[in-house]
Amino acid sequence: MRRTQDDGQATTTGEWANLTLDQCNTVRDTVGQEENTPTGGQIHVAWFGTHGLDTTDDWDSERAFHTSFTERLTPAVTKAGITGKI
Repeated sequence: MRRTQDDGQATTTGEWANLTLDQCNTVRDTVGQEENTPTGGQIHVAWFGTHGLDTTDDWDSERAFHTSFTERLTPAVTKAGITGKI
């Protein structure tokens, strides 16, 4: 994932190579993205490209991103059986 900051906000982009739709759905359902948006999350966009899943997210701050990544995303990725660098 790449992170950039501007005016205290953070934008993250991710490339999840070879991620399957089932794994994506497991992560989404575990995190509860639609029902329980993360604190500090402004927008989340995800799509399947030629190599896997691409994501872009805007955050109120770098801290909000790190909190969500640590407390929500990492456990969901583990549950989905996704290995390698996130």
